[in-house]
Amino acid sequence: MRAGNSKKGTQLKVEVILQGGQLAFFKPKRYDRDLKLEGKPFAGLDRHYGEIAAFYLSQILEYNSAPVVLGRTVQLAEEILKTASASLSTTFSVAASKQ
Repeated sequence: MRAGNSKKGTQLKVEVILQGGQLAFFKPKRYDRDLKLEGKPFAGLDRHYGEIAAFYLSQILEYNSAPVVLGRTVQLAEEILKTASASLSTTFSVAASKQ
């Protein structure tokens, strides 16, 4: 229903309000999952798959403390930008919105 820039954290996260009023966060994929990054653990941009791994690891270890996370392909132009705030719309380039 609505999408905007999240004020939480230091990396890009899109805050999305779904039809039922639920709040969800969308973190764009910046690296392929099989890409091996060299250097310090926190070097580079956020790795979206780390959030997914943390959720499943929490479930396996029965901590049940991580929020529900899943990987999903999103059609940026059709699912996000149609309801985006002005500040979010300027965050993505025109080329990215056509993908």
